[in-house]
Amino acid sequence: MMIDIPRLRGSDFDATPSDAAWRAGLNLWMTSWHQVPAGSLSDNDVILTKAAGLGRDIKAWKKVKAEALRGWVKCDDGLLYHPVVAEYALEAWLEKLAQALSSGAGNAKRWKVSFDPGPIDADIDRTAAMLKALNPKSKALAKIERRRSRPMSAAIPDVDPDDSRRHPDPVPSGSQEEGEGEGTLLGTTVPVASASPDATDGLLALALEDIAGQAKAKADPWEADEDFTRLWDMAPPKMRVRAKSKAKVWSAWTAARKLALPKTILAGFARYKSMDTDLPRSGGPGLHIWLKDRAWEPWVGGVETDRAASWTESEWSIAMRIWRETGTWGEGIGAPPGQPGCRVPARLLVQPAHTTGATA
Repeated sequence: MMIDIPRLRGSDFDATPSDAAWRAGLNLWMTSWHQVPAGSLSDNDVILTKAAGLGRDIKAWKKVKAEALRGWVKCDDGLLYHPVVAEYALEAWLEKLAQALSSGAGNAKRWKVSFDPGPIDADIDRTAAMLKALNPKSKALAKIERRRSRPMSAAIPDVDPDDSRRHPDPVPSGSQEEGEGEGTLLGTTVPVASASPDATDGLLALALEDIAGQAKAKADPWEADEDFTRLWDMAPPKMRVRAKSKAKVWSAWTAARKLALPKTILAGFARYKSMDTDLPRSGGPGLHIWLKDRAWEPWVGGVETDRAASWTESEWSIAMRIWRETGTWGEGIGAPPGQPGCRVPARLLVQPAHTTGATA
């Protein structure tokens, strides 16, 4: 990722007295560039510690936090935004839209098809307005005006839609450069520099509101899944933190739904949360790991026998702990301990001396 050296060296941030804070701040800029929306970070110390290149050392992060976050602004969506990173992101997006406009016109001329530049022009107008709110003197704005001053109508032929000889194929897919490369709002290589600490909250929120909403709708498919939201809200904080991101949990959730109904998984999690005596101390595994291990199964009845046949020792261990503490043996996982047909590994059948509860 390129750094605008003159702008960085001339910024107030470059005068930061702490080398550790300077490095952390630079890492935050680079990390935020690859987020959605670009230029944003989650307002969470655990995530910010990693984004700042400090791993899991939250104590070290808190020492440099105030200086490293110089220029960042918290907006209405709860995320932190860096005005200058956002400015460069909008400039990159303008360049991408201009390229799409040029490619569309060129393909129309080459393939003798019609091309409507209206939607792209509308996106350019909206993006330019947001960029103007952040930096009215941006060179990208002047560049767009120069491009628009060039006539494009000659490059967009009038095509008779009934003339099949002149319609071999529509514009080839991908020809308008929609991708995820190093260089768009979702990731183009552009200069990044520090921001003035007196950036206006209102202008930044206004400039990013529209593009943040569009990107979030595409990036967060779990927002429309009520069952997933219930699971996430029920999970203890440590289980969510250990998962690191909702995306990981969502992937595990979609896989788990192929094995059981969402209501079954939720019922199992509710029992696990209320009855696992070790949970308050340990905080539990990452929520995605809990789902991948099918850990809801020991806590609910009706689990298919053939599925229990493939259980790991850890899954049988959970079932044994429930049985010893509550006397409950899940239906569909075979005979309980002490009964013919019990499939619990032999070494787990030895009850520890300190355990109290049901006996076989």
